[in-house]
Amino acid sequence: VVILLIVLKYVYEVIYMKNYFYDSTNDSLIIRKGVFSINEITLPFNRIQDVYVDQDILDRIFGLYDVHVSSATMISGVLSHIDGLNSDISKAIKDIILKKIK
Repeated sequence: VVILLIVLKYVYEVIYMKNYFYDSTNDSLIIRKGVFSINEITLPFNRIQDVYVDQDILDRIFGLYDVHVSSATMISGVLSHIDGLNSDISKAIKDIILKKIK
């Protein structure tokens, strides 16, 4: 049972990473992710209110960071974060977003 759960978790993560996408255009940030239902959120830069970088306990263990972006909508808090970045890339993405919203 444990081996089956490990294999299922691995397959889930592979599919998640295959569907994971983020990009920025001249006027918005696009984030797409999901396994069973793929969610895509497009945040116009002129509506972004907050950008911050954080780590949870697993991120600290692996040296990863998450970039969170939020607007006034409730859904943005749930979907609008970019996971699993190293320190330099997370800071660079945060700086790019901050430059675009100023």
